[in-house]
Amino acid sequence: MSEVLINLDDALAGAAKHLGTTGKEETVNTALREFDQRRRRREAFDELAAMAETGMFDELLDKRNRGGARPDPSPLRPRLCSGGGGHRAAGALAGGSGVDRLIAGSL
Repeated sequence: MSEVLINLDDALAGAAKHLGTTGKEETVNTALREFDQRRRRREAFDELAAMAETGMFDELLDKRNRGGARPDPSPLRPRLCSGGGGHRAAGALAGGSGVDRLIAGSL
């Protein structure tokens, strides 16, 4: 962690009100965290959009698949349970893409 002296304008008060923070340091740190989380969510969304452009989700949109047997979702999301009865995150989730983190709920 580094310490930096900066001048803050009136936007800090607006940010504090929006974020529900009280101190200057808390407001700045929360704003930076929010910014980074939004950037990561945007990257995950862009990745999903690119996957959709390839037709990866077309089978899910096919009306003939509704109501009957559902397509196997395993190509679309990682398995979260091991066969041995214990729960563990799939290897792709450990350090995977933004989409993997989005599915795992860490974004």
